[in-house]
Amino acid sequence: MPCISLSNISYTFPNGFNLLKDISVSFGSGISGLIGVNGCGKSTLSKIAAGILQPSSGSVSKPQIVKYLPQISISPGDKTIVDLLDIGEKFRAFKRISAGFGDENDFKILDDDWSIEERINRALNKTGLKGFDLNTPAINLSGGEIVRTTLATLFTQNYEFVILDEPTNHLDKNGRELVVETINIISRSAGVIIVSHDRQLLRQVNRIFELSNLGIKVFGGNYDLYHEIRTAEIEAAQVNLMETQKELKTKIRKSHEVIGDQLKRTKVASKTKRDSGIPTIMLDKLKDTGEKSLKRTIETHNKRIEESREKLLDAKKNVVPDKKVKFDFREGGSHSSTLFACTEINIAPGGKPLWLNPLTFSISKNDRIRITGLNGSGKSSLCRVITGELPIITGEVTHLPKQVINFDQTLSFLDLNKTILENALEKGNFIVSETEIRIRLGRLGFYGDDCKKTVSSLSGGELIRAAVGVLVSMPEAPSLLILDEPTNNLDLKGIEMLSTSLRNFRSALLVITHDDDFANDLGITAEIRL
Repeated sequence: MPCISLSNISYTFPNGFNLLKDISVSFGSGISGLIGVNGCGKSTLSKIAAGILQPSSGSVSKPQIVKYLPQISISPGDKTIVDLLDIGEKFRAFKRISAGFGDENDFKILDDDWSIEERINRALNKTGLKGFDLNTPAINLSGGEIVRTTLATLFTQNYEFVILDEPTNHLDKNGRELVVETINIISRSAGVIIVSHDRQLLRQVNRIFELSNLGIKVFGGNYDLYHEIRTAEIEAAQVNLMETQKELKTKIRKSHEVIGDQLKRTKVASKTKRDSGIPTIMLDKLKDTGEKSLKRTIETHNKRIEESREKLLDAKKNVVPDKKVKFDFREGGSHSSTLFACTEINIAPGGKPLWLNPLTFSISKNDRIRITGLNGSGKSSLCRVITGELPIITGEVTHLPKQVINFDQTLSFLDLNKTILENALEKGNFIVSETEIRIRLGRLGFYGDDCKKTVSSLSGGELIRAAVGVLVSMPEAPSLLILDEPTNNLDLKGIEMLSTSLRNFRSALLVITHDDDFANDLGITAEIRL
C-alpha cells in the first residue's frame, strides 16, 4: 500500500525562522486529516510530502506519482477546461500532432502519452461533465462545474497519493459534497491527505494528524473522536500542570520550614552548650556535626525541589500554549424592533432579475438569520441590498438599519493601507481612547507594536482578528452585524472562539456560511434560502 514517510524534517526560511523542526511522521493508506493552528506549517509540510518543496534537513520517502491539489478556486480567469485539469500544454501538443502540425517540441511535451484525450474524458465523466468541449472557456462554467472540473484532475492519472489543501474553502454545499464524494472514490486506490479546518470534511477521515509547536501527533478516528480525546487530554494536562505547580510550591514551603526550624534549633542548642561549660574543642566538634546535618537536610530538600521542577517542565510540555485571544463584542444600544424590511424585491446584477421568486422578509433586533444558497445565487448581493449599497429593480424596502457592519469576504470596511490601530481609531470615531483600543486589540493577540501592522500585510487569520478588533473598538456595537463566510481563513481554534463570542453578541446577526457546525453554534433562529 502507498505510504509517505517523513524523517526528521525541518524547514527554515531564508531569514532564519524555523517553521518545522525534526518532524517524523508516516501517512499510510486511507484518508488522513492534517490540522493545526494557522501558521504552524501545515501547507509547507504537505508540499514537502508531495515533493514540491525541499526540506532544509531530513528525508522524504514517497510514491512516484503524488498529486498536490491547492485550494479550489471558482475564479478561473482566462483558463479553459483543459487548463483547469492542469494538462493544457500537453493536450494542445497532442491536438497539434493529431492534426499533422506538431513539431519536435510537441512530441517532447506529449512524452508518448497518446491516451491523454481518452483519459481526460474518462476523468470528466467521473465528475459528471460528460460531453464538455475541453477548449470551453472556464469563465462560461458555473461555480459547480468549475469545482467538478478541478476535482477531475484527480482522475487524469492513477495517482498513488493525493494531497488536498483546504479543498472545501469558499465552496457551497454542493461543492463540498462533490469533494467528499471524490475523496471517498480516490481513497479506494490511493492514500489521501486532507489539510483542512472543515469539521464536516474531517468527519470523513480515518485518522487525524495534529501539527503544533510540540511536533506532530496522531489520533485514530475522525474529527469527533479527535475532539473528544483532545479535550480530555487538554483538561488532564492542565490538571496535571496545576497539581505539579502546587506540589512544587508545597515542597519549597516545607523546605523553608524544615531548614528554618533546624537552624533555629541549632542556634538554641549552640547557645545552651556554650553556657554549659563544655570544652571548646568539643563545642567545635558538635558545631561541625550540626552544620553537616543541616547541609544534608538542605541538599535533600533541594533535590526534592529540583525533581519537582523537572516534573513541572515535563507537565508544561504537554500543554500547548494558548494564545490569549478573546473576541469580546460590545452590546449595541437600544434600537427599534424592525431593522430591515422589504416586500417583493429583486436585483439584476447581470441585466436580468436574479431571483425567480422576489423576496419578502424582515430583520428584527436580536434575530439570528442564516442566508443559504449555491455559489452565484446572490447571497453577498442581498447583503449589499440590506446595507443600502445595491439598488433593487422591483419591490420596496421600508426599513434600512442605521448602524450596520458588513463583515464581507474582502473585509471592505477596513482600509488596507492603514494600520490596525488607525482603522480602529477611525471606526471608533476617536471617541474611545487609544489606550483602551490598544487593550482591546491586545485581547485579540495584537500586543505592543503588533497593532501598528499595515492591514495589507496580514495573513488570512490575522485579517479576521484585525476586523474583529476594529469592531470591538467601536463605542457601540452595530445594530446589525453581517458575516459573509467569516470562517474561511480561521483555524479550528479561531472558529471555536468566534462562535463562542458571537453567541454573546446581543444585536441582530445575519450570517452567510456553508459551515453547518458554525451555524449551529450560533443558535440560528431563521433562514433565507436563495
